[in-house]
Amino acid sequence: MLRVSHYESDYVDFALMRKPGDPAWRRPQVGALAAISSQWTLEPEERLLVSIPTGSGKTAIATALPYLARAKRTLVVVPSTELRGQLSAAFRSQQDLLAVGALNRASPGPIVEEVKGRNIDWSRLQQVDVVVALPNSISPDHMDEADLPDPGLFDLLIIDEAHHAPAKTWRAILDHFPSARAVLLTATPRRADGKLLPGTHAYHFPLRAAIAEGIFHSVLPRVLELGSPITDEAKDEAIAAEVASQLSLAEHATSVALIRVNTVARAGIVQAIYARKGVDAQVLIGSTSIADREDILGGWRAGRIRAVVAVDMLGEGVNVPNLRIVGYHDKHKSTPATMQFIGRLARANAEYPQQSVLVTVHDEDVYPALQGALRELYREDADWATILPTLIDEEIERERRDREYLSAFDDPPESFDLAAVKPLTRAVLLEVPRGVPFDPGFGEGVPDGLQAGQRLLGRHIAYAGLNQHATQLVIITSETEKPKWYSGTELTRSVFELAVVSWQKSADINRSHLLLLNAQDLGLLNAIREILDPSNILRNGNPGFLQEAFDSVERLSVSSVGVRNTFAAVPGTPAYATFAGSGIDRGLREADTNGRGLGHAMAQVRVDSGQATTAGLAVNKSKYWETRYLGLRDYEAFVVDLARRYWFPRPTESGPLLPNVSKGARTDEFHPPVIAVELNPALLGASYTLPDGCPIEELEIAPLADREATQSQVFLRVYDPRDEGIDVWTAEMTVNGKFTTLGGSEELHRGMGNSTTFNLLFEAHPPLIYFGDGRSTMGPVTFQPPRTESFLPDVDLVPSSWESVDITRETPRPNRTDSIHEWVQETLVEVTPEPGASRWVLHNDGGGEIADHVVIQRNLGGRMSIELWHSKPSSNSTPGVRVTDMEVVTQQAAKSRRHLTDRQLWNRIGRRLTGAESPRLTVLAGDREDLLALCGLLPDRSDESIAERPPHLDSKIVIVQPGLSVQRLQEGLHAGTISAGQVREFLVFFHNAVGGLARTEVRCSS
Repeated sequence: MLRVSHYESDYVDFALMRKPGDPAWRRPQVGALAAISSQWTLEPEERLLVSIPTGSGKTAIATALPYLARAKRTLVVVPSTELRGQLSAAFRSQQDLLAVGALNRASPGPIVEEVKGRNIDWSRLQQVDVVVALPNSISPDHMDEADLPDPGLFDLLIIDEAHHAPAKTWRAILDHFPSARAVLLTATPRRADGKLLPGTHAYHFPLRAAIAEGIFHSVLPRVLELGSPITDEAKDEAIAAEVASQLSLAEHATSVALIRVNTVARAGIVQAIYARKGVDAQVLIGSTSIADREDILGGWRAGRIRAVVAVDMLGEGVNVPNLRIVGYHDKHKSTPATMQFIGRLARANAEYPQQSVLVTVHDEDVYPALQGALRELYREDADWATILPTLIDEEIERERRDREYLSAFDDPPESFDLAAVKPLTRAVLLEVPRGVPFDPGFGEGVPDGLQAGQRLLGRHIAYAGLNQHATQLVIITSETEKPKWYSGTELTRSVFELAVVSWQKSADINRSHLLLLNAQDLGLLNAIREILDPSNILRNGNPGFLQEAFDSVERLSVSSVGVRNTFAAVPGTPAYATFAGSGIDRGLREADTNGRGLGHAMAQVRVDSGQATTAGLAVNKSKYWETRYLGLRDYEAFVVDLARRYWFPRPTESGPLLPNVSKGARTDEFHPPVIAVELNPALLGASYTLPDGCPIEELEIAPLADREATQSQVFLRVYDPRDEGIDVWTAEMTVNGKFTTLGGSEELHRGMGNSTTFNLLFEAHPPLIYFGDGRSTMGPVTFQPPRTESFLPDVDLVPSSWESVDITRETPRPNRTDSIHEWVQETLVEVTPEPGASRWVLHNDGGGEIADHVVIQRNLGGRMSIELWHSKPSSNSTPGVRVTDMEVVTQQAAKSRRHLTDRQLWNRIGRRLTGAESPRLTVLAGDREDLLALCGLLPDRSDESIAERPPHLDSKIVIVQPGLSVQRLQEGLHAGTISAGQVREFLVFFHNAVGGLARTEVRCSS
């Protein structure tokens, strides 16, 4: 004979409604039960989601549902042991239904089984009416195939605290019993992680109605103000003192307190603080035994224990009606946890009518943590202001304005919500040149090429919409992506990218209109720019204006500063240096920033809302960002404020960042003459080669000798230093950073990848160009290092005697011994090495030389030193101050610094000693065999080789120019002559380019 369950019996006298007020259901209870009954008449197997505020009577709803369904067997899934015990007892006693009059008191109760553990006897459960279990016990996700129950075992599922339902173990229960009716009960219909709860949302009871019903009562927030700095110790002391004070009040004689901390270690610390305040607080943590836990909870409910310190142990299933005081030492990070926490405190109870009090401190996370969570819980109505008025009112008004702002956009697909779109606060600023007509065309709607349904960069545009004033365009793209390691089509997913384009028109004719682009994907950003600006009218923002916009926000602390070497580096020297650490701007030395321009900065700032965040700028990218995610209305406000700060910077107490460091300016014009050009350091070691395999690092770049630079054009040549007379490539560069080939081959390769050109490569990584007035440019940014006009750099100027030397002659000639090279050789060879030291003097003159003369010395302890001597003749037999005398030699000397950090230096010296590489090195002094051994070319002396383990070098680079007069240079600087100033700039360039790699010296005339 088939068993008839308790709920199927005709002898059970259950009534959903006899007459108005009978049974005496609460409004949320009768509403939920009626909605469920209505849905079951249409779709019996539909999963139904019911959301009612915490404390509104979910237990009565749960115990009534099997009667409505006439269930044969009901499974109730709960998240905690407390709830398991409570609901098991509630189903057995039927007390909630008896209390409202929905059951006849003579009715027998159902058979209830409380499942514990995973050893389940399914056949025994066939004899019960209700099974109450945790998902860890009952979920098929934990079972082998042979241990699974019959999918028809239960015909009703009740999921309590249903915001857990998307979790894998919970979802497996719903999936395993597909024919069973299912009701999901929750006070939290939306999860913090954005996962959707399964089922149809059948019923929701608004909070405003719950307040009117008297289910909740007001909570008094005691948000304490503390002075700076706010430490954990200061917060704990202040909160504990206030909680102890509240507990001592007569109105709270029957109240108990909950002390919330986030770690077990913190629980012990805070417990000791309360003990010093006279409050005996018990600690309740995960390792507390079941017996001790029950004792503590019992004593707490009875009032014998006045306070409990908990670490997230009381979120679900623990009802303490006399809980009226909370010490919120550590705030929750998730919305559901905060909702449960505040909801428990706000529950009304006739036996404990005293007002609830929440005590916390007003640190920077109080408003985001509490307001954000409460907004999620009570999204739809402003009545929650009666619960925590000082924390929620502003948020309610913000939501109203957000909804109004978003209503102007085109409706998005049902798959996403514009209110959930929260871009990171960042923007690349692009200027419209003054007087040039440009408009992105937003006034006529979304531009063609960016409309929903079209394709952009191979991606589908899932959404595109404009705000009411056509100042903000939102674009969301999607594309299907699969793992690179998988060639099939099965493993795919949709990847979404967001772009926000803002158009800000300046009301001041002296300020340029701005287009601001925000996208994580640089390719997407560039594709949008090409559509909106096909004629390439827009240009990067002014670096100076961007810096002033950054300085217009009150800085709290600087955490990172990047400076770019305006005299470019070579391998082994920093092209870009980053300094990081709290307050790093106060610790930078002059040596850290000398000859460098600001590249990026990051600082902790206080924005207008009072919130602390991190802000940053990248000068060359024309980019500003803050580490905040904002809704679209707030993002528009951020863009408006950024544009205003860019146009009209405002002073702050913190003042400008690093005022003595060159901030750079947009490159609007060049400043000829060009004195030197170098490859962008980003290209060093980047594996770009000529078609014949020659790495571009081995090439030189210089101004084109037969074409003079202008304010709008610079002419460049790339050549192989081993054959200086042949140009590899020549080009014109314009002030907007574009290159046009004039001669040679522009083809380049990178490994096995696609080929590229010098034009494209240099437009992406522009060379560094140095001008005679001290300025240097790198593409869109021009730097001018701080300088003093009459101040000579730290270069040793060594006047020498040039008697019987023809200073206009560099190299020897037949039957004469009066050239500069011969003087250098005699000077170097005459030097006697220290006792025990080895010294070599080498000659290497020719195309691709290391230097005209190289001096190597190894002392007795094995320490190595090297000197590179570069000579040039005077253009006049009388020493003076002539630009032509210094122009070429300073460039050669500066560029030779790369040899000092080249790990192949000793291999190169060895090859040139043997003639395997040109120009050949000739030994003028020293033992050639010993030098070959050093270079690793004598196998029987391999232990002496340093070729594969290059040592640190004490280095010096020397310029020999007898045509330079020190006296006349100093006189010219004092008088302010142009030639003296230009020669000084060559010396500054030489000094800054070499930096700390080597000592610098000039052999000249007195």
